[in-house]
Amino acid sequence: MTSRIKRMAKLTGSIDVPLPPNEAWMCASDLARFGEWLTIHRAWRSKLPEVVEKGTVIESYVEVKGMPNRIRWTVVRYKAPEAMTLNGDGVGGVKVKLIAKVSPKDDGSVVSFDVHLGGSALFGPIGMIVAVALRTDIRESLQNFVTAFSRPEPGLIRSRALVVDQHSRAVVEQRSASAGL
Repeated sequence: MTSRIKRMAKLTGSIDVPLPPNEAWMCASDLARFGEWLTIHRAWRSKLPEVVEKGTVIESYVEVKGMPNRIRWTVVRYKAPEAMTLNGDGVGGVKVKLIAKVSPKDDGSVVSFDVHLGGSALFGPIGMIVAVALRTDIRESLQNFVTAFSRPEPGLIRSRALVVDQHSRAVVEQRSASAGL
């Protein structure tokens, strides 16, 4: 397991979400709703389980930089309402790890999303291209998450979203939206 992690590109991002942690967790861990916010997700190949827990196995199609792949996911960690980790094995030796985390912050939450990507098919120049594209996909996915699940109350000006590059700790993107008054 250690060698698998060492050889993977690790990309991460987080966003402030104006939802209580339990609500943010319900949205982030709802596999049926991945298509609403997760840009790399195309479709589920297998029937989704009624209960997600450690050991659950599911299959999906993902796409990065126009390159589709079929991934067999295994839930290796499920700790509601805090974190979920899925390890994926794809066609051509592609290895993926998705880690979703929710933590409380002020009146809302922080949703973090990490993607580790590797395998022999992704070494060299193609791996660098995929990693750059995936960084953009993470940012877009986190913004989509806020858009899909944050519904401000009428008359309330709220909903500030920050995307932070976890490596440099710099704010990569800041967007604000206001509800009608």
